[in-house]
Amino acid sequence: MGESQKQRLGGVQMFETYFRQQSVSYCVGLGIQLENIIDAYQEVRIKMIRNVSVDFTRDEWAYLIAFLEKKNLLKPFEQNFGQQISEAPFEYYFKIKPRVATWLPNNVSLLGPLTFTLLSLTGCKQKIKVGSHADNLLVKFIEYLRKHSTSEELLSYLEKDVKVNQFDRMSPLNQEFSKWADVRIVYGGDSAAASIDKMTHPINSMGIYFSNKKSEVWVEKDSITDSFCIDLIKVFSIYGQAGCTSPQKVCIVNGDSRDILVLKRKIFALWPNNVSALPAQHIASENILASQLAKIKGFEAQLLPQNSGVIYSGNPIAETISSAMSLGIEALSFDECIRGLPDNIQTIGVAFQKQETHQLLIRMLSETNIKRVVPVIQMHHFSNVWDGYNLFGQIFEQKELGYSQF
Repeated sequence: MGESQKQRLGGVQMFETYFRQQSVSYCVGLGIQLENIIDAYQEVRIKMIRNVSVDFTRDEWAYLIAFLEKKNLLKPFEQNFGQQISEAPFEYYFKIKPRVATWLPNNVSLLGPLTFTLLSLTGCKQKIKVGSHADNLLVKFIEYLRKHSTSEELLSYLEKDVKVNQFDRMSPLNQEFSKWADVRIVYGGDSAAASIDKMTHPINSMGIYFSNKKSEVWVEKDSITDSFCIDLIKVFSIYGQAGCTSPQKVCIVNGDSRDILVLKRKIFALWPNNVSALPAQHIASENILASQLAKIKGFEAQLLPQNSGVIYSGNPIAETISSAMSLGIEALSFDECIRGLPDNIQTIGVAFQKQETHQLLIRMLSETNIKRVVPVIQMHHFSNVWDGYNLFGQIFEQKELGYSQF
């Protein structure tokens, strides 16, 4: 793999790995041996397939297993640097930024294991603040790795280079994290991101802020199938409106009131077989209030079975109902869908069939603030490109080498 152990950077031992993309070669300095860390995750992944941790839902566990597949762990390297090659002359050297601090949210607990795993592939030192009142899945995942991994390299990395803390936004540890980090990654609301950004930090450090965002589903009326509705139910029921990638509303492109009725009937028919858990008492009560509020605002609103959610409809939905498990449905022209987007739009889950889809997608990306356009079932899928950032690429400093090497 062309790796050497000749450098140390900020207490991180460096291993060189080589890549080629088209006619350009890169040398990438990592804080861990890439082949070893990926092999370590494959060993654990096999054990994960055989037994589900009681600390995770089956969906969460299945998603982690898929995320840890070798081809998925190599994907950020291939997207940024190309295919791995043997040691060779190179034009650019990519050096990891050795210290990364991450502030995790309270509402999407799986972001912890996913972000940690992505960053671990670089070998950077990590300090991670978990949500002050969230399910701490990151700690559970790290405990699982320690228990089931036999890789000395992964176990040493977890012991020496990964620190996880749980504290609130007023804790002085926030300032300590900020002063320490070369890269600050923040998941949370706008106020939380602004607060971290104002803290003292190294002058050459970088802040990556994933603040408050909204997402929607756009579907053509011919695509309102049972399969589409099941996908919609799955992505909505996981987080409701709490997740930035969860749909706040569905726009039936070039549809009408009849198509709204078709979609609502399918959701109500398919919901019981796809959402088995009963809602918490406070969620059910909130849903009852949300349905009443929607009616006051002039929408047609119905409670889902067991008061587990609210479906409301109207044209247009200028402002969505702010409730954890409420989903709006509207039927508009494509241009009206574009004009109705909020400024903080992030993901659009789409179900299009028409031949002109290519031009529609270009308009969605070029004329709006949309950051992702994906199939509905992939709305929650985490990747190294997130919310407009090449997250993985930001962990490296790029250096040019124009001197003959061999």
